[in-house]
Amino acid sequence: MLRTATALALVGLLAGCNTTLHVERPDPTSGLYATHSTLKPADVRVVDKFDPAYTQMLYLKINAETPNPRFVDFFVAAFKDMHTFKKVMTKDDLEALVIERNLGGKVPNVSDLVGLNNLSKEIGPFLIVEPNAVFKGGYVFEGTMKAIDASTGKTVLLIDTSAVNMAGLDDPLFHPMLNGFINWTQGKPIVPQAPASAQDEPPTASKL
Repeated sequence: MLRTATALALVGLLAGCNTTLHVERPDPTSGLYATHSTLKPADVRVVDKFDPAYTQMLYLKINAETPNPRFVDFFVAAFKDMHTFKKVMTKDDLEALVIERNLGGKVPNVSDLVGLNNLSKEIGPFLIVEPNAVFKGGYVFEGTMKAIDASTGKTVLLIDTSAVNMAGLDDPLFHPMLNGFINWTQGKPIVPQAPASAQDEPPTASKL
């Protein structure tokens, strides 16, 4: 609980910075977000094949009692702009859906995995996505993005990376995680492969 509270509180402080939680659209050609950073193979802790059934709905689950609005808006916009999911839902949206379909008796809450699994039994499969950012000290932040299959409760994607916040976190932290997620939904490698010439070329000393 302290970890999550600290993370969201610090993200709240960063929200005033134009280079953090600044809503942008992915590049129309590549479909990816602009960034100077890429994920490393070690950053991808879990990866299962993306199930097309997930495209029916994505539930953005923020693990905080009082989520930072800009943090929520940033990721809602990002997942909508991917044009992969028919619906991108927040907790308020999901609760409204439960009421609208008169499912309160079968789905008493949407705050835990049991409740979300019960909802999946009623409306079909969907994807739960939990993004987070945690202050690690100095200028370092750890970012995670977890995707869970609501119908099984299984984690199907887990990205865990870190970045140094020198001029905001979008470029070094959030955009690389989002790009990895986009590649995953498209069946592409989450970590971009370096060009063969770059892989084969031995390192050289820097010239003074």
